[in-house]
Amino acid sequence: MEDMKEIRYEESLRAIFEGSVDPIFIKDLEGRYVSINKACIEIFGIPEQEIVGRTDFDLFPNKVANEIQQVDKKVFQGKVVRKDVSRIICEKNYVFEISKVPLYDDEGKVYGLLGIARDITRRKYLENRQSELETELLKERRLSSIGHLASGIAHNLSNPLTAIIGRAQLLKLNMPDIEGLDIIISQSKRIKTIIDNMNIKSCQEKDTSKKPLDLNELLSIELFFLEADPYFKQEIHKDFQFQDVLPLIEGVYGDFSQGFISIILYSIDLMRNSVEKKLKVKTRSDKYFIYIDISNTGCGISKEVASKLFAQEDNALSFKVDSEENKQKFLRSGLYRSYWILKSYGIEVDVWSEIGEGTTFSVKIPYRKTV
Repeated sequence: MEDMKEIRYEESLRAIFEGSVDPIFIKDLEGRYVSINKACIEIFGIPEQEIVGRTDFDLFPNKVANEIQQVDKKVFQGKVVRKDVSRIICEKNYVFEISKVPLYDDEGKVYGLLGIARDITRRKYLENRQSELETELLKERRLSSIGHLASGIAHNLSNPLTAIIGRAQLLKLNMPDIEGLDIIISQSKRIKTIIDNMNIKSCQEKDTSKKPLDLNELLSIELFFLEADPYFKQEIHKDFQFQDVLPLIEGVYGDFSQGFISIILYSIDLMRNSVEKKLKVKTRSDKYFIYIDISNTGCGISKEVASKLFAQEDNALSFKVDSEENKQKFLRSGLYRSYWILKSYGIEVDVWSEIGEGTTFSVKIPYRKTV
């Protein structure tokens, strides 16, 4: 009867061992794998006979194998070890929560260890992503505070500037021979245009309700404010071809301004090392859709990069832009967020690009239901 209970107990343990979705393995004191479950085989992607009897030095680079060996030594000394580790297996990045416990024989001596590797890759990604989003939210709040402050300053400057223009015009009318009045009037009007556009944009950005939007006007305002960037103002040749009148669409101004400005900024950055730097923005419409094409004469991007521009996997990153690579990732992360904002409106974005031939983003916006 006792033997039968022992057999059933062993069968239960074997069922747990084989049925676990987490990789489970047993090692001897030499660090050789004595037994592994099906989950281990699926992770490594190689047959059991090619793992059992081998050590970590046969499966991992020496640096990784040495790290594993140091942990195993602690377990063989009777310690229980739990830690999170990152591993590249079959060219895939994993994060495992590793638990290792010593195995004892009847005399109380350690003869090996049992390890369980829980795959927490997705959980870690979500934790990192949440941290990134919280950081981004704090930055947006700070920028929002600066935006409110700038809006207040612009509003306070508007009235005295109007008075300056009025007095200068009156002075010119009464004393037309005074030199420099035309310059004062023209430059003051230019400043007033900037302030007026800033006030319009600020009011629009604060409003999170859906309203009729003229995308020609929205693009004009966003492109106007980019003129504050010396690179955009002085080095980029602009070709804006706007349809005379576009159908209005229902939307939140901030959604569309963020969406388009992310695409435009990425397009501009692709031209930094190009001899010819030309940004073309074209709008048109038909019976059901508005089309906006944003083209550049930049270096172009590969099909692989183009396919990942709006992919979530490319955005598990720090927002610290401390290198050209991270700068590109940061810009792509803006594309990703903008894409999903625009997608909620049924908008489609296609990318055409050839290395050395430039890149075109084609945005297709529905404004009327198709029959």
